[in-house]
Amino acid sequence: MRSGWTKARGNSSLEWSQARDAVKDAFDRTIQLREERLRVHKHTVQTGEVRVHKEVVSDVKTIQVPVEREEVVIERRQVNRPGTAGNIHA
Repeated sequence: MRSGWTKARGNSSLEWSQARDAVKDAFDRTIQLREERLRVHKHTVQTGEVRVHKEVVSDVKTIQVPVEREEVVIERRQVNRPGTAGNIHA
């Protein structure tokens, strides 16, 4: 920076000895950005073969399976009083 100060200072009237500490501080705080590019070239090479197929295997098993069912229960109850007349239509 010192060798290019005259050109880099632009309109500033500061001499290098006056600006040196500020320039160093600013340079130390500067984050250098880098970019990387990865170029990949892929070449396929046959290294072997594989055969894929399906086999069905049947086994006979005896297992216990819980089975639930619903039942309707109808209970008949005797009524100890006489019935009343009503409008029952068929």
